[in-house]
Amino acid sequence: MKFLKITIKLATILFVLVSVLYPVAIYSDIPFVRKWRTIYIETAMTTYTHKWLATAFIPEAVIDDVMNQTKIDNEMQNDLIDTLYQGSVSYAAEDDILSNDSLTPEKEKELFFEKYWEIDTESFHKYVKDNPELIEDGYSNIYIDNSKYEHDIKSVNNERIYLLDAKNNLIIFEITGSGYAGKLATIKNPSQVVLEKSKTLGNYGTLLRDFYNDDEDTLLTINCSGFGDQDAGGNGGTVVGSLIIDGKEYGKPTSRYFLFGQKFDDKFYIEKYDEDLTKEYRWAAQFNPALVVNGQKAVNGSFGYGIQPRSAVGQAQNGDMLLLIIDGRQVGYSIGATVSDLADILLLHDAYQANNLDGGSSALMWYDGKNITKPSSTNYLGRYLPDAIVVKKAK
Repeated sequence: MKFLKITIKLATILFVLVSVLYPVAIYSDIPFVRKWRTIYIETAMTTYTHKWLATAFIPEAVIDDVMNQTKIDNEMQNDLIDTLYQGSVSYAAEDDILSNDSLTPEKEKELFFEKYWEIDTESFHKYVKDNPELIEDGYSNIYIDNSKYEHDIKSVNNERIYLLDAKNNLIIFEITGSGYAGKLATIKNPSQVVLEKSKTLGNYGTLLRDFYNDDEDTLLTINCSGFGDQDAGGNGGTVVGSLIIDGKEYGKPTSRYFLFGQKFDDKFYIEKYDEDLTKEYRWAAQFNPALVVNGQKAVNGSFGYGIQPRSAVGQAQNGDMLLLIIDGRQVGYSIGATVSDLADILLLHDAYQANNLDGGSSALMWYDGKNITKPSSTNYLGRYLPDAIVVKKAK
């Protein structure tokens, strides 16, 4: 009898809470409630297998209001993309002057810190003082691997430097924020960045791991394009949107997404798709939304995409290429990020143009044949992909 009374009391309390809180959560116009209701709906509705987390509990009209805003946001981006492209500064061969054997040690040091402007010099000098062997072969050959958390070298943005490979023009930062964590790779020579397609494109995709081949000159890889994935059963063989490599189209262009990529002038562009543009691109793909256009943030809030594991690519005005992965769907480590979070991170690294990539369980980064991020997939290998952005070793 006592147990029955307690059960009835708990059920009554639960009924009252649901009766009161549910209408507030679903219909309230309080800014805080509206913001997180919107993010919840967007996060559920932009997945293939978890839409029921919204549709099972939230009226269709409320969901439609949220998703219709996404269409409005994308139309605004169309207007933004029509603005005159101002371009990044083209990378010049003299930027690799660090490797010139005739440089004095002091001049080499000066050029090193100009090139890797993101490094907090105080924390760097402290580490060099304790480890003088680091610069025995000159600043152009510095290699620092902080993956085992042995050192505490910071960036000017107070990010921990995960790895510095000066010989290959690469620096990787650990990225952390409110509820998210990931990695940002900056490549100082944009000509090292290419797009590679799955060798079995059209039939089957390729694991990111397998885009890395130790017999070749691949240094780092991240995922790129979206792919046909009905009911989460896609095998990565069917790319969504354009896929251009060396001026040749391998994908299925769509007017739904912007075209982004690197032309033969080493500059990164974001523009509306036009078949006549194909021959101008060294590599290009399609996805939405644009994150940074001509140095200006192009998204606000969740922008209809919720909070998810994310991937992005961009370029700074000095030619630096930026590759960003944010892990997600892992409570206690990283839930994920909004597209606005991505734009903010990239702007801290002087992004001038940047675009969102396919995310979710496809989002991961491999360096030197090892996965250095934590994908949300059930294994560390991620999904089968139609293509990947690949960073080649310096020549």
